[in-house]
Amino acid sequence: VESSDSLEKFIDTMLKPQECTWEELMQVGMDSFYKAFFVGSDQVWNASRRIPSFFFLQFAPAYKRHTYAVSFGVSEVPAYYKKEIVKGLNNFKGVSVREEAGKKIVEKYGQNIVKQHIDPTMLLSAEYWKEFSKNVKVPREPFILIHFLNEPNDVVLKEIAILVDRLKCGVRGFAYWHKNYDEIPGFVFLNGGPEEYISLINNASYILTDSFHTTIFSINLHKNFFVFHRNYLHNFPQTSRISGLLEKFSLQDRLLTEITDNISECIYGKEVDDIILMERKLGIDFIRQELESGGDL
Repeated sequence: VESSDSLEKFIDTMLKPQECTWEELMQVGMDSFYKAFFVGSDQVWNASRRIPSFFFLQFAPAYKRHTYAVSFGVSEVPAYYKKEIVKGLNNFKGVSVREEAGKKIVEKYGQNIVKQHIDPTMLLSAEYWKEFSKNVKVPREPFILIHFLNEPNDVVLKEIAILVDRLKCGVRGFAYWHKNYDEIPGFVFLNGGPEEYISLINNASYILTDSFHTTIFSINLHKNFFVFHRNYLHNFPQTSRISGLLEKFSLQDRLLTEITDNISECIYGKEVDDIILMERKLGIDFIRQELESGGDL
């Protein structure tokens, strides 16, 4: 992803990161001013690579360690990382995971109580995200938004062509640029920070992506979208987390694996809204209970 002024501004003004040594971090962990530390969500425990002890909150005493919607990023843990995962899980009485695959990993390698919760971005309402991004200028004309972390394949390019012909609108790409985007007539590349990202999703006529978070924001904002299998550059595909998300909301038809000219709209009935509200309440209640119980699930 290319950097941008708006992204740097967001990091400096909203996140305000601070550097510290491991020794300083351990002092923070023991400081009575800090009551709790949470780890989560997106692939912080990605089991396709070595996980730093920081992501198991080993700098803090056990009673301050909490998780929320942790993602492992994969469905299976490589054998050479098994001991590391087992040791890390021992830091927690209970673990909150995001995907069913993660739940199975914890049940297999840990002695923890395990619960499953929605991605934290969905703990905030569509109205919140619209307000968050309301000051961003977006293209006035209708557009298709494409957001692919890895280079899209021919199925995606042909689906874009079908959508352009059907919707008679332009194509805008965000954050990640790929060589074969040059094959898309009238394509315009855009960059920005979180506000621009949400605003583009909210204002797009249709969205094509291989991104989990673009998918979940599309659902939260009730947008028309298709999601595709990512062209992974390693041997640890992560399709299960998107498949599980779509299944939760009965939107499995939005995952495309082959070319289709049946450009249907997403159906967001009362059932989808009820699931969002239920999952949101479960997540918020869990966090409150964790803080009140001091880590006991």
